[in-house]
Amino acid sequence: MALTTPKTGNSFVATVDWDGYLKVLDALAPNRIRITYDGGMLELMSPSPEHERIKAQFSRALEAVFLGFDVDFLNGGSTTFKSKLMDKGFEPDECYWLTHLDEVANLSTYNQETSPPPDLSIEVDITESSISRMPIYAAFGVSEVWRYEQDESIRLYSLKDGSYSEVAVSRFLPQVTPEELQHFVERGKVLITSRLIREVREWARQKREF
Repeated sequence: MALTTPKTGNSFVATVDWDGYLKVLDALAPNRIRITYDGGMLELMSPSPEHERIKAQFSRALEAVFLGFDVDFLNGGSTTFKSKLMDKGFEPDECYWLTHLDEVANLSTYNQETSPPPDLSIEVDITESSISRMPIYAAFGVSEVWRYEQDESIRLYSLKDGSYSEVAVSRFLPQVTPEELQHFVERGKVLITSRLIREVREWARQKREF
C-alpha cells in the first residue's frame, strides 16, 4: 500500500488493488470512517463533527419533506456500494430509494449486478476530497445527488447520459426548490424532529392548496 499526501487533516489516500480495498473495508467496518475506492486509489475520510451535524440536519429536513408530500422512501444510510467489475466503491453520506421499494425493503447485502441503485444520495461537501465522487455515483447509476456546498447552499444534480448536470428541481420532488430545502435544513438546527415534521407538513399542505 503506497500512501500519498492528504489534502485535508482528517483523510489520507493510498494506492491499493481490489483485494486491498476489501481488506480495509473489513478492518474498518466497526469505525465511522468513510471509504472511497476508484481504480486503485483509496481514500479514508474521518467525518468531522460539523460534517455529521450538517448531514443529520440535511437528512432530517429531506425526510420531513418526503413525509409532507406523502412520498414513499427507504433510507439506505451510508451503505457500502462496491463493484469489482467497475473497480469502484463508495459510501454516501445518506442515500434513499424512492422506486423499487419492494425489491430493496429486505435487502441484506447490496449486489451491484442485481440490486437497483439508490435513486438519490446526499453529500455534505464541506471538505475537499482527494477522489472525485460524482463519477463514481454516475457509474453506479444514482439518479440524483443533492449536495450541501461549502457556501451553505444546496445544489441538485441529475444523471443524464452518464454524467451529472445541475438542475433547478428534482424529478422526485418537483414541488421543492433547493432554496426551500435549505430553509428547512436551517429550521432543523433549532427545532426537534417532530416539530420540524409538523412545520413541513403544514407548509406542504398550503403549497398543495395554492
